[in-house]
Amino acid sequence: MNNAIKMVIGILLMAAGIYWYIGNIPYFGSELWRSLKIVFEGVFGLFIFFLGLLIAWIAWDDHKMNKLLEEEESEGKEKTPKEKKTTKSSTTSSRKKASSKK
Repeated sequence: MNNAIKMVIGILLMAAGIYWYIGNIPYFGSELWRSLKIVFEGVFGLFIFFLGLLIAWIAWDDHKMNKLLEEEESEGKEKTPKEKKTTKSSTTSSRKKASSKK
């Protein structure tokens, strides 16, 4: 979907949310603020919980990636001389195969 279409949908949803509270009320009275307070009190705890969950999840993933990178770096330093030997022997054997096919 195009980003402009997504923006229009988002703006329409925002307008619908605003109309939900002030559309049916002929005046901008205390009922609106009472409703908003109830919604805020009900959602605030869930918001804090999921925000904490998101932060913990990102931190755990970062920890795992750092650990994985450290393991790969330590394995890379150990395997570097072996890989060079393997590379030379594999190119030699591939040359032999190519010359035997001719």
